[in-house]
Amino acid sequence: MKTKITFKNFWIWFSDQCRRKTVFKNFFITGNAWGAFSINSHINQHTNKEKVMYNTIEGAKKAADAMSKKHNTHFSCYKCLFCDGYHIGKNRDNKTDYDNKKD
Repeated sequence: MKTKITFKNFWIWFSDQCRRKTVFKNFFITGNAWGAFSINSHINQHTNKEKVMYNTIEGAKKAADAMSKKHNTHFSCYKCLFCDGYHIGKNRDNKTDYDNKKD
């Protein structure tokens, strides 16, 4: 499992964050952007396996939209700092009962 952040991935992630309308809120109010530095942004907390990797942001957005419809909660996509791909996930504001279970 990759556990080191690469500068290339950081720069892609940071550039993406800066283009979002909610950049200030994500960093300084909710703090959700800082979650990208946690290894949990790369692994599934329930299985401890690497999350599904999407090669393009378009593929990740399509999957996030499908998951949002399926689970009736917001999923977003993000550039992973630990691998060369994109993942989908939820921030702490839209967790479900399943996410809060302790296995």
